[in-house]
Amino acid sequence: MSKYSVKDLAQFIKKSKESDTPFVLFTGAGCSKSAGIPLAGELVEKINEDFELELKGLSKDDRQNYGKCMSVLVKEDRRKLISDYISKAKINWTHIAIALLIEKGYFQRVLTFNFDNLLARSSGLLGLYPATYDLTTADLDLHNLIVEPAVVHIHGQSHGFTLLNSDEETSKHAESLENFIASTLNQSPTLFVGYSGYADAFFPILEKKYTGQHRLFWSGRSKKEPEHLSTSLLKNYGSFAHYIQGEDSDIFFIELAQELGCFPPKIFENPYDHLLDELKHVTDFPLHESIHRDLFAKIKKQLKNDSEQYLKESLLDTDKLLIEGRYQELIDLYDNNSKLLETDLDNIALAYLRQCNDLIRNTNDFELEEIKATVIENYSKALEVKKDFYLAPFNLGVFYKDLASFTSEKGVKKIYVEREIEQYRKSILINANDYFTYNNLCSALLVLSDFTEDFEIKETLIFEALGASEQAIKIDDKEWNAYCLFGQAYFTLGEIKTVSNDKEKYFKLALNYFDSSNMAKPNNEFILDTSGLICLKLYTLTAKKYFLDKSFEYLNELDRLNPKKVYNLACAYALNLQLDKCRAMLERALASDTLPSKMHLLKDKDLDVVCELEWFKELISKAN
Repeated sequence: MSKYSVKDLAQFIKKSKESDTPFVLFTGAGCSKSAGIPLAGELVEKINEDFELELKGLSKDDRQNYGKCMSVLVKEDRRKLISDYISKAKINWTHIAIALLIEKGYFQRVLTFNFDNLLARSSGLLGLYPATYDLTTADLDLHNLIVEPAVVHIHGQSHGFTLLNSDEETSKHAESLENFIASTLNQSPTLFVGYSGYADAFFPILEKKYTGQHRLFWSGRSKKEPEHLSTSLLKNYGSFAHYIQGEDSDIFFIELAQELGCFPPKIFENPYDHLLDELKHVTDFPLHESIHRDLFAKIKKQLKNDSEQYLKESLLDTDKLLIEGRYQELIDLYDNNSKLLETDLDNIALAYLRQCNDLIRNTNDFELEEIKATVIENYSKALEVKKDFYLAPFNLGVFYKDLASFTSEKGVKKIYVEREIEQYRKSILINANDYFTYNNLCSALLVLSDFTEDFEIKETLIFEALGASEQAIKIDDKEWNAYCLFGQAYFTLGEIKTVSNDKEKYFKLALNYFDSSNMAKPNNEFILDTSGLICLKLYTLTAKKYFLDKSFEYLNELDRLNPKKVYNLACAYALNLQLDKCRAMLERALASDTLPSKMHLLKDKDLDVVCELEWFKELISKAN
């Protein structure tokens, strides 16, 4: 299936404006992260630090749940917690671009799950003042009276009377919004950015009320659409609901505004002219009841002169070309101009990078091989322009990772993974302080270890992966993914060891790191599933009931989040001799198409207790 790009989205948005049905934008926490406002996981960590007494009645697991933590804080504590972050937040480019797109008529309404005032501040910066509404206090029967353009806060504002934080509060509120959401979806095309839609009360309303009357676009950072989208909206309305893989929200909205030909805003393109435009709206100063004078006349004259001078000096402004997305013009300067400054070379290298990244993102996965030569050449040119441009080999490594992901030939896949690792190592030689490079290197080394049966080579690769993960944590000990990869490396090490004591040692180390990862990233399906699996491994090694009970904790929580991922829960029931429940979980996995292969089922020792039962033989016959 062909995928839509930011460029395609811009065309849809342009057409909608021309047909007098501008888009409605939904924004979530991801849109405010770069401004300094933390995501739920970081807020949970802060609550655990500052409100230990208030959390006393919560279980260990509930203390990692945002909604549960918020439910035990009084409203004043919640408001202060959130307001402290909002008061220190900077205006980010996401909201500047959104304000610009509102000003140009591309968005008629922004509905936000966020409490912050970033869009209001960004709009004021541009001289725009959209109407603002708070659905926690509004009469929803009068939603047709909303004046557009409008910013609508779904869960309240930091300075408002009501902030909805707990699961109970947001669930009850979501029910009251059903008609309003139905009206929004059925009257306008919509775009969702920075909102995961995962395990919250609003997403089921969206599933229920979206009927394909208008297009729906969902932007996310992952290359593959999230499962809860692919099994609902995208599955049921695949012709009208689309997933777009983007970068972070800043880059996504900048690129969108560039494609629509309205970036940057005038205040950044020519701040003198922008201020002159704003001063036009100021009345003359009252010197007397009947005497008024324009006391800004001299200032306006100075601003006009400054504007003319600024335009003359901007004839070769590589910053401006970069901001406007005119990458080819920047690249052309390198060959035609010998008087470039160091900052100009930085911008030219970035132009190669952005141009290349855009090409990759706008190419279908099965066509990546066709652009390989161009991508390698452009990243090499970026490094030629700037010898210390570590992002060039890093991004080339990511490209090789993509190539490996979309080839079925094992030998070719291995070559691409080796090239991926080579590029990350080059990047580290240039910059040894980048978290993402070490993180990616660790992941690639673990993948490469699967290609060899040689124990020594495999062990060497895993230990190098551990070293890379350790460096990533030293650089940023708040990132959950590094702990997760550390756990994966130890788990892999435990799998290849043959001595029981060694296996137990490494599985326990793996579990410790996955627990750390779970604290930083609660409710993550992969973490819960792998943690449950490790506990099952430890139970079969030690026969200690503690590990089986622990596996049920992880896997039952996973079942609550995703009832389709229950294979390891079935294994736990088998080991606990609860055979009827084992059967129910296996049949659910079969119906959900999450059951492992027939070969895996036959080899899985956890299922030995049921392997001779008729119902299991029948289930095996239906497996792939």
